Amino acid sequence: MWPLPGKTMPEPRETLFTIDGGKGFTLPLPNGYSVSVQFGPGNYCQNHRYLSESENLAEAERKAGAKGSWNAECAVLDPDGDFVVLPFGEVTVQGHMDPDQVWQLIAWAVSL
Repeated sequence: MWPLPGKTMPEPRETLFTIDGGKGFTLPLPNGYSVSVQFGPGNYCQNHRYLSESENLAEAERKAGAKGSWNAECAVLDPDGDFVVLPFGEVTVQGHMDPDQVWQLIAWAVSL
């Protein structure tokens, strides 16, 4: 059931899903944090190579979108939009995360 027990729903303006440059998305969380999941050309994921293989960014995004990706580059942002140090090292952005790792990161970010 949503919202989680003891939590309140954020204002609608704070809960926008966003598409980031046609190559990923940002997921807003009820606590004001957000998780960025990127899997397009130039991101540290399976599709990284498409940017160098394509003539232009639009073509690279088309190729990457058609093929999908087995992994993604992720980050957590605090309510002010600043990057958060991730729980598995002194990094703020982690590449090549598989879907299970992305879900674990989301669960961690929800707990902040």
